[in-house]
Amino acid sequence: MFSQKVSVIIRTYNEGLYITNLLRAIKQQEYPNIEIILVDSESTDDTVKLAEQYCDKIVGIKKSDFTFGYSLNKGIENSTGDFLVLVSAHTEPCDNTWITNLISPLLNPNIIMVYGKQIGDKNSRYPEFTDLNRTFGDKPKTLNAPNYFSHNANSSLTKRAWEQYKFNESLSGQEDIDWAKHWMKQGFSVYYEPKASIVHSHHETWKQIRHRFHRESKAMKTIGVTKDLSAIKLIISEIKRATNDLKNLKKQQTFTAPIKDVLFYRSNKIIGTMSGMLQRNK
Repeated sequence: MFSQKVSVIIRTYNEGLYITNLLRAIKQQEYPNIEIILVDSESTDDTVKLAEQYCDKIVGIKKSDFTFGYSLNKGIENSTGDFLVLVSAHTEPCDNTWITNLISPLLNPNIIMVYGKQIGDKNSRYPEFTDLNRTFGDKPKTLNAPNYFSHNANSSLTKRAWEQYKFNESLSGQEDIDWAKHWMKQGFSVYYEPKASIVHSHHETWKQIRHRFHRESKAMKTIGVTKDLSAIKLIISEIKRATNDLKNLKKQQTFTAPIKDVLFYRSNKIIGTMSGMLQRNK
């Protein structure tokens, strides 16, 4: 496996605060044959300047042209690896075996895609930290249809599979789930590998949170993975999560204003999700 090249694809827009730590961690991976492709959407900070010394290629795209699928496709088009690793710019691998662990399951011909564990940090909002813990557990698992899920903040696939079905560039998000659904409907599986873990630093404004859940729920509706979710079910689900967050609050001493974050994050998640689901597709 070590003889095959891995192309790491990173999407950036004003990631100067995080990009150096990620790129240094990639360079320190035990896997010996790696190239780094950075796709930048007209950053106005020092992202590109900081990345130049680490990247094999920097691909520029217009900010106005950005979608998650388009950005990934442009990066992969410029890659030369047999394996593809997709990772968010504001993350950092937990150890130097991250890439090895993330691509190893792809040696199984039934595994079409792998996604790894994500851990919040002290910069995370407390309820998002707990959501990551709920979503990304400690046990590996194999996902099959109709359990369509993957996550391109920390994932891998083969270049050969991507050449047969590229990421949907028209979606407002969830291009990873669309891609996984395509292959899972053909009998392939997605694998969750918790040993391939990253720290995901995420701290959005309330407006950004509403927008994120709006575009994600809108995309899920377009993909056809979920039907319209009733407001009552969504509200009950988020109230339960908020209650659990508050019950476990004493265990967490590192978060700023966690009670406020629980109340505002859960309410903005509900608003964003419902607005996306109720919006008519054009």
